[in-house]
Amino acid sequence: MSCNHPEGTKEELFAQYRQLKKDDMPYQMCPVCGAPGSKDAMEPHHPCGRDGTNILLYTWLHPTCHRWVHMNPKAARDCGMLWPGRNTKRCSDEEWTELKKLWPINTQ
Repeated sequence: MSCNHPEGTKEELFAQYRQLKKDDMPYQMCPVCGAPGSKDAMEPHHPCGRDGTNILLYTWLHPTCHRWVHMNPKAARDCGMLWPGRNTKRCSDEEWTELKKLWPINTQ
C-alpha cells in the first residue's frame, strides 16, 4: 500500500509491486466490509488502475468485495474504491491520501 512514486521501467515497477505485496502484513483488513482476512485469501485492488506507478497504489480486498467494486463502479467511485482518473493518469500522493479518506472502513 505504498504512496511512493518511484520512476523506473515497467519491469522495475512490477518487481517493486511484487516485493511490496510480499512484504505486506499476512493479515489485512478489507476497507470495503471491514472484515480481516489472510492476504493469501484476498486480492490486491488498484483503485487508481495499474498503469505506470499506479500499480504501487493498492489495498487488499476479499474476492467478493473486489467483485462488488467492479460490478458497481458508480457506488465504488462514491466511496473511493475507484478513482475517477483510473487508468488515465498518475494518481498523486495527495490524491491517493484523499481517496483513502473516502473508504468505507479506514484501514490506515
